[in-house]
Amino acid sequence: MFNTQLTRAAAGIVIKCAIPFRPVAPAAFGSLPTLDLGNFPTTISSGNEPDDYGQTPSRPDTTQKTVGEIVPKITSQKSTYEVADDGLHNAVAIKLVDAGLQPGFPDPVTGDTTPKKQVALLLELDQKDRNGKPLLVNKYMTSSFSSLATLTKVLRAILGRGLTAAEIDNGIDGDMVHGKPCAVMIVLKETAKGNWASVETVLPHVKSMPVLTPYMKVNDPLPIWLQRKIDQQIVIEPEVPSAEDEQVLA
Repeated sequence: MFNTQLTRAAAGIVIKCAIPFRPVAPAAFGSLPTLDLGNFPTTISSGNEPDDYGQTPSRPDTTQKTVGEIVPKITSQKSTYEVADDGLHNAVAIKLVDAGLQPGFPDPVTGDTTPKKQVALLLELDQKDRNGKPLLVNKYMTSSFSSLATLTKVLRAILGRGLTAAEIDNGIDGDMVHGKPCAVMIVLKETAKGNWASVETVLPHVKSMPVLTPYMKVNDPLPIWLQRKIDQQIVIEPEVPSAEDEQVLA
C-alpha cells in the first residue's frame, strides 16, 4: 500500500511518502521541515492529466509514459483543458502529498517568497470531464500543523475534527483523507496560461449533497503535473567545509 505519512521531528514536520527525492538540508532554513522519502511508481498516464494548475485536459488517454520521458507541451490551455465551474462544488478528498521545498507563497505585505515545505491536497469534484471522469483539482499549502495554518484548518474540515496531540506529535497518514467527503469553493482566475480553477476554500461536507465515491485509488500513480512539481523542488546542497575550516576544526 502506498503510504504517505506526516510526522513531527525536532526540526519540524517530516513527511514520508513513496516518491523519489534528493536529501534536503533543512539547516539552511532553520526550522523548516525535513523530508524522508522512498520510491514511487514511475509509470504515469500521458492522457487526461491536469496541468500545472490542476485542470484536467480533454484529450483521451492513449499511451503510457514514464517519469523522465519528454512529454509534448500543451500550447493552448484555454482550448485544451477543461476548467471547473466557478462556485461551490461537492467534492471528495483523494490524498495529501508532499510537494517538497517550493518557493513560498508571496507575503501579502512584503511579497517575500522564501522557500517553504509544501503539501498538495488532491480532490475530485462532482463535475465530470468529457470522458465522464471527475475533474481533479489540487490545493497547495505550507506544511505546518500550527493552529493558524491552512493545512490544519483544511484537515479539520475534511476529517470533521481537529488533530489530536498524538497525531501532531507522531504524524498522520496522508492517505487517511481518501474518500472523505467535503465541499470546495472554486474561483476562476485568468493568467497568461489561460483560465484555471483555484481551490480557494475547503469546507466540511454539506449534508444535503451526496457522498462521492473516489475515482482515483490510493495506490494510483500521482498525476504527471504533480510529479513534475515534485521533481522540480528546491534542493539545498549541504555546505562542504573548506580546507581552512577543517584546519580550524582540527
